[in-house]
Amino acid sequence: MKIVINSEDYNKDIIPIQDGPVKILVNVWILDVGPIRESEMIFVIDMFLRQQWYDSRLDISNGSDPPQLLKFAGQSGHRMASEIWVPDTVFLTVAHTRQHQYPNDNENVWIYTNGTVIHSNRYTCDASCTMDSTFFPMDRQKCNFTISSYTYDINELLYMWHNGHPPVEKSDHFNLPIFELKLAKPRSQSDESYYYGVSYSRLVIDIEFDRYVSYFLLDSYIPAMLIVMISWFGFFIGRKNATPARATLGVTTVLTMLTLITTTNMRLPRISYIKALDVYFNICFSFVFGSLIEFAAICYFSKPRYQKGKHDDRLIETPSVSGTLTDRRHINGLNQQNQPITNPDYGIQGNQSQRFEDKCAHNTDSVPTHRDGMCVLECGVDSTSKLSPRQRWFSMKSLGSYKFIDTVDVSKLDVYSRYCFPILFICANIIYWCLYQLNSNTTM
Repeated sequence: MKIVINSEDYNKDIIPIQDGPVKILVNVWILDVGPIRESEMIFVIDMFLRQQWYDSRLDISNGSDPPQLLKFAGQSGHRMASEIWVPDTVFLTVAHTRQHQYPNDNENVWIYTNGTVIHSNRYTCDASCTMDSTFFPMDRQKCNFTISSYTYDINELLYMWHNGHPPVEKSDHFNLPIFELKLAKPRSQSDESYYYGVSYSRLVIDIEFDRYVSYFLLDSYIPAMLIVMISWFGFFIGRKNATPARATLGVTTVLTMLTLITTTNMRLPRISYIKALDVYFNICFSFVFGSLIEFAAICYFSKPRYQKGKHDDRLIETPSVSGTLTDRRHINGLNQQNQPITNPDYGIQGNQSQRFEDKCAHNTDSVPTHRDGMCVLECGVDSTSKLSPRQRWFSMKSLGSYKFIDTVDVSKLDVYSRYCFPILFICANIIYWCLYQLNSNTTM
């Protein structure tokens, strides 16, 4: 070191004196990139930074002999770097930087006898990147890595890319799991950043992360499609004796879709705008929720309804306990085997509408009665022997003042849904993928 530093008055804190600014020739070798923490908008980069400059105070040649190279590696390189002037290079877009020191200091100093100095060091940096997730997961993130000086302005120190070597290289031995790394051509001329009236020289490395859509096809898109398809199974399940099954299927698919949306968004940054994946999730959720609404509509319109008012010739009347049944239209709850029916107004829903058989429709002994705690209509029953006075009054009060309303025929609603829901979902997928693929490619 004493041979290299040939002057006792050498001051490592003073920048080399030259005609004009000191030129720092820079080249970068990227060893690895990742992981990429999208929730924090940070990517990790591991690299070698090599800087070259000229310091006339270290020139010990006589001007005729070829320059000799002196190498200082590891700990000796770290000690030499602490004894000579080294540019105060900083990374402007980095939140945290780590300098490798194990098992030895990853630092080299090469000094030529003509005063040329090459300083190489290894850094691992947590670089920040403002990511635009509008087209996520069909997006391409453009980040930059900026090198500048902390103290010296552009009149004292000028950063330049090294012309004799590739300015930015990357290792071929690393692959990102969900991104493809693309390095744009580094800016050949240094940019100037203006800060408090002072301009600083800087170099910018543009890095592009092209996301692989295939990962999210398996992780998000296909599961969402399958959840929507599962919700269509209810269209093929008959409503009769299957109400609990269809209700459970509808609620389960809705909750599963909500869980998928929540778990996916937990891995992404909190942003105020809608992502492309959010649009698709909302489309799928609309179809799942629509299947549940379709089943609710079937249950509502197929339920027999009763309305107070005058009776007409379409209605079945029970003006008294011994009244007659005068209509042969569809009546909810009485089957063709002349079995008892349950009146929905007494808390238990009856079967679907069936026609009375002729013998029952013309039977004058058909009366309302109670069986096993339920109010039912029976044909051919003696009114005086079956009902108590309180039961007669209850039956007359409940049935004599209401009229039966024909139920809506909803048997074809499931049939229509079997075709409409898949066709609309396929159309929505075609529009979605064409729109976002076209816009994402145009933006990139």
